[in-house]
Amino acid sequence: MRLRSDDGYLDIEYRHTVGHMRAIALSALVKNEGGFLAGENSNTFCSSSRSLVDDFTQFETHEIKELQIDLDTGCHLRLTREDLGAVTVRYRVTYGEFPRDHALIGLAFINGDMAIAQLSELRRILIG
Repeated sequence: MRLRSDDGYLDIEYRHTVGHMRAIALSALVKNEGGFLAGENSNTFCSSSRSLVDDFTQFETHEIKELQIDLDTGCHLRLTREDLGAVTVRYRVTYGEFPRDHALIGLAFINGDMAIAQLSELRRILIG
């Protein structure tokens, strides 16, 4: 799935499941005045724990306004519900030989009219 902003994008892709952990790939591109920065983490894990399932459900049903999803390699996704149902996704994608030392930080948006479908797709990728 691709989430976009005016300055770039974030791709999130399901890879496989190991126990209760879901392997995903993240890649991002952020444009700036001098060109662009890109980062990719092709093998980070998300725990599909009961608490994440519950928190994601609460976010989808507007019971909570913000949801942070921490991944095992220092990556994270922070979803914030905005006015008119839109969602801002702040992300941190770690990459390289020492991924905790190298990270690309950016944001992407989910339009209000696409929020239900895109949050459903994100749930499928992260939780199953």
